[in-house]
Amino acid sequence: MQLGKARNLINIRLTAVAALNVFLGVFIAALILESLLRVNPTLLLRGMSAPAPIDNAITEWVYEIHRSDADVFLWQPQLIESIPVSEDMLESIVHYQTDQFGFPNQSPAPPEYDIVILGRSFSMGAQSGNPWPERIAEMTGLHVLNLSQTGNDIDTKLEFFTRFGIPSDPQIVIVEVLPAMDIIGFESQPPLLIQRLPPPIIRLLTNNGWGRSDQGEVKPIYPIEAQVFGMPFQLTFFVNYVSALSVSPEILSVSNSWRLYQDALTMLNDVADREGVCVIFLHASTKASTYIPLVDDPNVLNNIHIGWDAWKIDQDRNFYQDPTARVSIESMQRNANEIRGFLQEFSQRNNFRWIDPTDAMIERIRMGQDPFMAYDTHWSDLGHEIVAQLISAYLQDNNCE
Repeated sequence: MQLGKARNLINIRLTAVAALNVFLGVFIAALILESLLRVNPTLLLRGMSAPAPIDNAITEWVYEIHRSDADVFLWQPQLIESIPVSEDMLESIVHYQTDQFGFPNQSPAPPEYDIVILGRSFSMGAQSGNPWPERIAEMTGLHVLNLSQTGNDIDTKLEFFTRFGIPSDPQIVIVEVLPAMDIIGFESQPPLLIQRLPPPIIRLLTNNGWGRSDQGEVKPIYPIEAQVFGMPFQLTFFVNYVSALSVSPEILSVSNSWRLYQDALTMLNDVADREGVCVIFLHASTKASTYIPLVDDPNVLNNIHIGWDAWKIDQDRNFYQDPTARVSIESMQRNANEIRGFLQEFSQRNNFRWIDPTDAMIERIRMGQDPFMAYDTHWSDLGHEIVAQLISAYLQDNNCE
């Protein structure tokens, strides 16, 4: 019996040692991976919040953007009809450069900059031959430092402003605000990069059909043939921007995400104020929030509920997505306009400088022009022109101090 107990004790010890070895192995592997990602951010997935640019430093690319070159990382390509070769039109020719840090700026960099831009992919401009930050530099003669990166949340924007922006001694900082991605569901990022990897990996897999039980049942719904101001438009929307229209100002205003975002926005504004830098907030109009309220016949939008779940808040005021909830098209149209007004009023109450290009874009749509790319979610060259003109006019007409 004593021999049996001894054997059991030995087995327990061996199991404990094996478990400890596995734990140490996983821990060391995670530590190595975290260190590797910190040293080389180019290994990170595009679209995630990263502590540094994921593009290589001092590089230069010239490439064409066709309709089929849409941002398939962030949407569900199975919802979009295949684009015939004859209709795969050229939308832009891009000359993309990065500076010594990997940000979208020319090299060599001047010692000081007049304007710093903190944004996401809309301001990064990798889909435009002449994005609005470059246009601003041309129109004003000012030196512009673009610190925009895909996936930049407000915390990362503040970090980039502190590390790269303030040392360049700017007079103005322009902060892109994209409600669908920046505010709804906003929470502070986990401290470790490996903790941030699962969401973009899962999104990448699901967007390409992995793990979707309804994969065989989904039929393409885009582009939607719609009349806008009595003129025909073909509309393709990014589902995350559509789902954001399920949120009303009443829900947003009581959410933890809005509370945290307000705090972060105010902190960035205070940091800039202490440095003597004028802050301008730029509302990033999306194709969904711009076009959905304008469609002449809302019935043509009935299928846009496919591919996303409505946002709700739980009893703790945290956002979650409810697959059983359905939001009417009329409510989505109303929310699109009211969220804009909500943010405008918030800016006025806090004496924030706020620029919203939506109305200017709508005026171009009335003329039959499209400020957005055909299939991609981003602004077209025309959209970037509109934004640049608004900001340039604002800088001329207002004493930004």
